[in-house]
Amino acid sequence: MQEQSLERFSWREHPDAVELGFSHYLNLIERRLQGEDISLVQGLRQFYQTELGVSLRETQARGLMHRDSSVFIDYVNQVTGERFTPNVEYWETLGLDAFLSWTKRFNSAQNIAAIDLEEEQGDITGSRRIGREGPAVRRTTVVRQIYRDNALSRFLKYLYDSHCQVCGFSFPLPRGGIYVECHHIRPLGNPHQGPDIENNMLVLCPNHHAMMDYGVIAVHPENRAVLSIDPSLAQQGQPLQLQKHVLKVEFLEYHYTHHFGR
Repeated sequence: MQEQSLERFSWREHPDAVELGFSHYLNLIERRLQGEDISLVQGLRQFYQTELGVSLRETQARGLMHRDSSVFIDYVNQVTGERFTPNVEYWETLGLDAFLSWTKRFNSAQNIAAIDLEEEQGDITGSRRIGREGPAVRRTTVVRQIYRDNALSRFLKYLYDSHCQVCGFSFPLPRGGIYVECHHIRPLGNPHQGPDIENNMLVLCPNHHAMMDYGVIAVHPENRAVLSIDPSLAQQGQPLQLQKHVLKVEFLEYHYTHHFGR
């Protein structure tokens, strides 16, 4: 098999290459800090060969651990906004407890960065008052939800540096990282059954995500201009500010026909 570097992976073919590799690398570091005599280089090479069918040279595997510049450093920075030192010697000086504390914080930030929520169906849960002085009556409903926690949404957020494609807005989180959401143009749930692929996804701020969901705005299937039922919207008639991946016309047409203005 022809060898290839991690930087040259096609994320469409291996969208989870960095994420899975980093997760395995954290496991290797933990085992080393617990006293196991294992090779991090060979551990990474074996993982990529076994899990992804990609052969890494030893120098490429070592490059992933470089303390100054590596794919792993860039990945952590995108998730948490902080700098990560990937070489094991650094963590050996701090100890196992410090490493486990860091990984716990990282996993928490990763969960925030990863989850995209699509409501499949449901009703509003709330209360209403009977008469002016009557007691509040609360009714409980069930909302089925589809959670997508995948590397594809994370990659698209990375591609757009966590900025909304409509307005360019984003905001930092108190614990690090920048918040943005991925929207499925043709929804995933019933009755729409849209696909979970890059060409059916937009990176949006929470406001424009909600506006897409409720049909307040749409993206023109041909010229990619932002359409809105509110003529005062600043982006009305303007093309998407950020366009770094291909959107399929059929999904934009579906949203325009089934959601926009409805």
